[in-house]
Amino acid sequence: MDQKAIGAFIAALRREKKWTQAELGEKLGVTNKTVSRWETGTYMPDLAVLPPLCDALEIDINELLSGRQLEDTDFRQEANAHVLDGLRKQRSLRIHKQISDACGGGGVGLLSSLLFSQDPPRKLAVAVVGLVAICVSWILRGRMDRQIFGEKNDGNTI
Repeated sequence: MDQKAIGAFIAALRREKKWTQAELGEKLGVTNKTVSRWETGTYMPDLAVLPPLCDALEIDINELLSGRQLEDTDFRQEANAHVLDGLRKQRSLRIHKQISDACGGGGVGLLSSLLFSQDPPRKLAVAVVGLVAICVSWILRGRMDRQIFGEKNDGNTI
């Protein structure tokens, strides 16, 4: 999915209907700022908003996600591409969640083990490794949240 193309498509369809961003937002229960963010490709519409957005613009969800009007022959190919894209993202997120959970749990386990250690140099090393593991967990979770919620991710993908 190309967020910029989807946003340009939403903007073009809105203009065809001679609606302002505020008018489209009012029909969908969102602000004009939200519509603007969609149209600039900064954010994607929320899943709950997709059906009413498509109804208002008189398109279907595959056309919206393609960022263009689809002919009947293109429709099935685009639908399959969107399903496969969604499955790939879901798999990637699942793997990153597992890594994040392992790092977070391992870090907490290491820090907990400090309670029983008597060797000061070992305590320091274990504390550093534990804290690094927890930080890696937080970083991965932040990246996952940005991907899930459509926030900018500095060009990096998971």
